[in-house]
Amino acid sequence: MVRWPAFLIAALAALIPACAPHSEPVTVAARANPDRNVLAIAAQNALEWNGRKITHDQLAALLTETISLPNEPLLELRPDIGSDYKASAKALKIIKKSRVTKLGFVGNEKYEVPSE
Repeated sequence: MVRWPAFLIAALAALIPACAPHSEPVTVAARANPDRNVLAIAAQNALEWNGRKITHDQLAALLTETISLPNEPLLELRPDIGSDYKASAKALKIIKKSRVTKLGFVGNEKYEVPSE
């Protein structure tokens, strides 16, 4: 019987999940803009960073990237009127954990109740 070296087994085990089919389409890597970044929550609760679909893990990484810039850029949160509240709450939890300090809500006027 052949005994495989432990380092080779560990390396192969690490690669196996990467070979599994993705449940979401793979997108081009999003980058942080040094001036302003837009986080949109689409009607289907998908996250978009400056127009590119991202995952929650990618959001956390992008926020870490933004706060490491010399001048932290403004983060604009734009939830679609058709998105779930839970999707916005989950994104806000990630934003809070990242310690972003420049956050603006855009499009709130869509949710205003008309005054009488």
